[in-house]
Amino acid sequence: MSKQKPNYFCEACGEQVDKWDIRCPHCGKQFDSIKCPQCNYSGNAQEFSNGCPSCGFMSEEQKKAAAIRNKTAQTKTRTLNLPSPQSVNTGGRILLVAVLLALIAGLARWISLLAA
Repeated sequence: MSKQKPNYFCEACGEQVDKWDIRCPHCGKQFDSIKCPQCNYSGNAQEFSNGCPSCGFMSEEQKKAAAIRNKTAQTKTRTLNLPSPQSVNTGGRILLVAVLLALIAGLARWISLLAA
């Protein structure tokens, strides 16, 4: 014998609604509280974002939504860890300038030979 699923109805218009609806899709009334179908805990929708705060009950739709939220949160929090830059000492800077000057001088010489 299978267990019958409970039905949920809007207090304002009496139409059937989904158990996790925050607003009635028929008349637009916002529901002030949600009731857990397992333990009957009542609270606002934000309290139920990760399942029932009392017993932990979570519908399949909530489980899928939570998995998507967690995956998105993990993607957003990933950072690229770059190594910290190493400082160059004065001798290294002088050597770098000397090499650059030598390259510029060599390039100038090639240009003058090609122009002649």
